[in-house]
This record gives sequence, C-alpha cells and structure tokens, in this order.
Amino acid sequence: MKKLLFAASATALTVLACSSVEPAAPVFFDDDAGTATKTKDAGEQLTCPGCTGCCNKGKCEPGTDNAACGAGGGFCDVCGGAAKCSAGQCVLACDPSTCAGCCDAKGECQTGTAVAACGSGGVACATCGGTQQCVGNQCIDSSCKASCGTGCCTAAGCQPGNKADACGTGGNACTSCGTLACVGGTCNVDPTKKWTLTVLSAVIPSQTKAGYAWDILGGLPDGKVRGYSGLTGTDKSKALHTDTTKSIADTLTPAWTDTNVLFNTAGGVTAAELLGGKLRLDVLDDDVASDDYVGGCVQTLTAADFAGTLKDVKCPADTEVAVTIRYRITAK
Repeated sequence: MKKLLFAASATALTVLACSSVEPAAPVFFDDDAGTATKTKDAGEQLTCPGCTGCCNKGKCEPGTDNAACGAGGGFCDVCGGAAKCSAGQCVLACDPSTCAGCCDAKGECQTGTAVAACGSGGVACATCGGTQQCVGNQCIDSSCKASCGTGCCTAAGCQPGNKADACGTGGNACTSCGTLACVGGTCNVDPTKKWTLTVLSAVIPSQTKAGYAWDILGGLPDGKVRGYSGLTGTDKSKALHTDTTKSIADTLTPAWTDTNVLFNTAGGVTAAELLGGKLRLDVLDDDVASDDYVGGCVQTLTAADFAGTLKDVKCPADTEVAVTIRYRITAK
C-alpha cells in the first residue's frame, strides 16, 4: 500500500502561497520497499511505446519471467502461486484443480475428447486403442452403443447405468456422478446435501474501464473473490450468505491454494441457494479504505456443476471490466 507524504514546514507553505513557483511533484513511499519514488499524477499511465514484452512502471521487460510476465506492451503481471509465465501469459500447471479435460505428456491441458488424448478431471490423457472411440471423455468400444440400449458404455462394456459411478442410458458413455445421485440414468443434485464453492483463479484486465492502472503507481490489483448466495434480486445486502477469499497481491491472474473455500464457515449452503440465478461472484481489488469493484456476474448453474467439475465463467463488462473466474462446487 502506498502513502502520500506531504512534508512541508509552515514557512515553506507560506512561500509557496505567496510565489508563482509550482510545488514539486508528490512523493510516494512504498511501505514494502521503504524507498521513495517520484511518479506521475494519480491515474496517469506509465506506458512503453514499441515494447514487445511487457511494461513495468515505464520500463520495457522481456515478459518471460514469472515476476514480469506479459506481451504486446501491456502491464507486466506477476505469476502467483503455481502459475508460470508461458508465451507472455501466466498459466497454471495442468492438474485436477486446473484442467477439466486431461493432461498430455507436455503437461498441457487438452479437451480430452480426442482418440489420441482422451480423459477428464485433469488426469493423464489416454490413447484409445483398437476399435475404441473417445466418447464423453472416455474410451469405449464402438460396438457397445449398438447392443446397450438401456444402459451405458464403459471400456469394460455395457453397464446397467443406475449407479453413481456409472450412470447413463441409450448406450452412451457412462458418467460418474461424483457427489450427485443417479436417478433414471441421469445425474441429479441431492437436495439433502450442502455445498461449498472453491475459487481457484481469476483473470483481470490490465486496466480499469476508464483506461487507468489499478494502482496510482501503475501497480497491479490485489484480487479477491466475494460470493453471495440466496439472492432474489440485485440487492447484495439481502444475500442469505456472503463469503470472501483472501486477497492475492499485485497480479492480474490471482490463483488460490488456501483460504478460498466460500460458504465453508456457514457449514455449506443448499443447492436451492445456488441454483436459479441465486449465486453471484464478484472480483474485488483489496484496498485499505474500501474494496474496489473489478467485475462480476450472476452464475447460471445446472446439476452438472455440482459434480465437482471445473467451471470457467467469463463475466461481461458492466460498470467495470470483464473478468474470468474459475471455481468448482463440492459437497460439504
């Protein structure tokens, strides 16, 4: 956090008031570094014309380092947590917490729908052999569908399709319901369970909607995510439950590994508080005086979102900027 220091004696103030001499540029002190740095007026941008990497307070950086990642002359980002700088972007390592598909031999996330890279849940991609096809992110025998009319198909053949770990009908690929119940070959939300929401990461644009840096020194935001459940309108103060992650300092791509489970202290919330547009997630910039709104939106959920799968939501710009939030809902 930066503090503005006005250090002037009464005599100096009198001289300034009675002369035409313009006052010196304000001096800002960096609490963390303990050094003073002169800067432009608040809100004025420090740009790097012609920079192919990223811009760090007026200095062009290559944009390939975790501490200064970026491209195209935009503001440098600090890749936090498990994120690494790759091709000018902070990306997370491929694992079950970051990939809804499967992880290939290079450690990159694939959709998991190809014969040569089939799978889901962030596990290692499988290669479907012989007559197998990749259907529903699973390798299944291509002949199963024709002979399995009422059940579902796995690599082991036709299954009844009425179990939570192999749910489905019509000879389609069996689905693992995870924390959901299998009813009539379909995974549905268990109304008796309570749920929490784990925020994994977010993506914040480099500038505010007005085109300024998030920090008066050209710095990056301290992002955190706030959740509201049980909303019946636009008034957030009337939410049945509100919870917030911890903030991640100075990054456009905050990634959380702890203190990121929303509604946990409330003992979880029912699906009724989350379904039907009753859940909203907002990204905020953590400041001492008050948190600045960055962006957010109401979440549209289906039963499939309660199976523990990753959900990437891009909230469109409103009074502020568009943001992306990655999270998963899990049973309490």
